[in-house]
Amino acid sequence: MEGPTPAVKDPWGNTRIASSATTQVNRQDFGVKWNANMDGRGVVVGDTVNITIDMEMVKQAASKAACFPIGEHK
Repeated sequence: MEGPTPAVKDPWGNTRIASSATTQVNRQDFGVKWNANMDGRGVVVGDTVNITIDMEMVKQAASKAACFPIGEHK
């Protein structure tokens, strides 16, 4: 996992941070067993699945409604 990055302001004044993560899983561990042999050698689908997650988050501005406990908003 990398990040999160330091908070930055975008051109519209929003605060943003970003992070990314990578991992590998074996597809057969999840019951995905299908495969077929290629003409020469090897198989069509490998067992290793690479997963990459890139995310960017924007801090939500506080709203007046969030300042009151539930049931007390006027």
